[in-house]
Amino acid sequence: MCGRYAILEEEAILEMREIINQVNKNYVGRAGLVSAGEIAPTQTAPVLRDAGGQVRLDVMKWGFPRWDKPSGVIINARCETVLEKRMFREAFLTRRLVVPASGFYEWDHRQPGQRDKYFFALAGQVSYMAGIYSLFPVAGGGSQESFVILTMPAGPAVAELHDRMPVILPKSYIRTWLDPRAKAELLLDIPEPPLVRALCG
Repeated sequence: MCGRYAILEEEAILEMREIINQVNKNYVGRAGLVSAGEIAPTQTAPVLRDAGGQVRLDVMKWGFPRWDKPSGVIINARCETVLEKRMFREAFLTRRLVVPASGFYEWDHRQPGQRDKYFFALAGQVSYMAGIYSLFPVAGGGSQESFVILTMPAGPAVAELHDRMPVILPKSYIRTWLDPRAKAELLLDIPEPPLVRALCG
């Protein structure tokens, strides 16, 4: 699964710094400002979405609301079953997005009391995680767009800590992923990314 990720202003990854700066420029004086650091469910985060054939940088809340638990959210969708689930199917077919990240976190629960935290990333690159979004009503009226991150079976770098990991898209695949005309059955044939693992201090 993906329960935490990070957007970091690293000198080595100027692309992420530019994303943060552009979002804050677009949303100055409004709700939507983002800062570098760890991103948790229900927070607002940068996303890339389709806008009439162009890639648009926007912000959205992480997590679909749960009707069975009003205070809870659904943060991930399994890529293997996303077309089977009523909550996700239409969004997958027509409302895909990309979540830029410096990397994501997993915790080591293999030993009782053990809580080591690991960070997984693409060396020197932004991790573009696949997601979908929908529009939901909010208390007091109005509506809000929210997203979930798609997950896949974990590759070797992650598998000893968790059996799931986010779907990470090659940068060259972003426009295809965002294109609502793309055939659904072709979208999930995505190679496993070459992740680097680091123990958080």
